[in-house]
Amino acid sequence: MAVRVIAIALGMTWVGANASWGQAILPDPTRPPAAVSKPAAGDEAGAAVGPRLQSVILPRDGRKPAAVIDGQRVELGGWYGGARLVVVTEERVVLDTAGNRQELRLTPEAAKRPRPARPDRRGDGPVR
Repeated sequence: MAVRVIAIALGMTWVGANASWGQAILPDPTRPPAAVSKPAAGDEAGAAVGPRLQSVILPRDGRKPAAVIDGQRVELGGWYGGARLVVVTEERVVLDTAGNRQELRLTPEAAKRPRPARPDRRGDGPVR
């Protein structure tokens, strides 16, 4: 009986040690992709990238639209650093610094294009 208890205890210790070893090699599923967190190959290491648009807030209750830029919430007409937020749309914002405008996009690499109209099944005209 004592041998069986010792064998079970040793087995549990071995399983516990291997379980913690296995967890160390699993990647974090919530970590952003490397392309987002590391500079591109052509960029200089540590070079200033500039402000990043993280979110756009378009309230329907009459409050001012806002944007989240580098973690800071900025309302339309408000200031981010030395720039004023002058335009807020669903996909971009514009910062104005003494007449110099800088556009920030939520998805800089993606461009929104309208789909071409296609005829309906009868061929009478575009589908609406």
